[in-house]
Amino acid sequence: MLIFMRELFQISKKNIFTLLLLGGVMALLSLLSGCMGSSVNTSKQVEKKLSEKYGEDFVVTEIGNRFNTGSATLYCHPESDENINFTVVYDFSDETITDDYMIRKSAVNLDSEISELSRKSGIGFSSITVFHGAIDDNLNGTEDVSEFIRKSGTHRLYMHLAVNADDISDESDAAVILDSLHEISRKYDNIDVLAVLFA
Repeated sequence: MLIFMRELFQISKKNIFTLLLLGGVMALLSLLSGCMGSSVNTSKQVEKKLSEKYGEDFVVTEIGNRFNTGSATLYCHPESDENINFTVVYDFSDETITDDYMIRKSAVNLDSEISELSRKSGIGFSSITVFHGAIDDNLNGTEDVSEFIRKSGTHRLYMHLAVNADDISDESDAAVILDSLHEISRKYDNIDVLAVLFA
């Protein structure tokens, strides 16, 4: 009888360990599925808020860090143009969003102007423009770069220019790029243009 009780006790220990292990795995799976569902809900909610704010459809491509912050950073683009990538911060407490869509949209539009100047000059160069300034809901609906610059109070453009080194053979080619930057400056009320050139 004592041998039977010892075997029963050993089996019960194994069963308890197995049950605890299975319970832990189930709890982990439940937690992970809750996070994924929360991510999908957050994405859908942000896409809806952006659509209401700007009158067009958006796609959330990624959700960034959101641990212990009360907010989530999401990376998005308009459904109509994957080249305009921007960030949205979603505040869980009051369900509000703050985004830099108009800043990125204006920068991409300005980069398109630079590409057109490159095409006209025959020298291959392109830019990534960065606007620095406050994110402001008064910029909503700003359709062109000059209106954006005027409304945002931007006084300086920061550009990273990538140039095809094979297209620059002498100083006159570099002067063409500088003339293009001067043209951009003049077009936008002599705004300062700070550019870094990468060949």
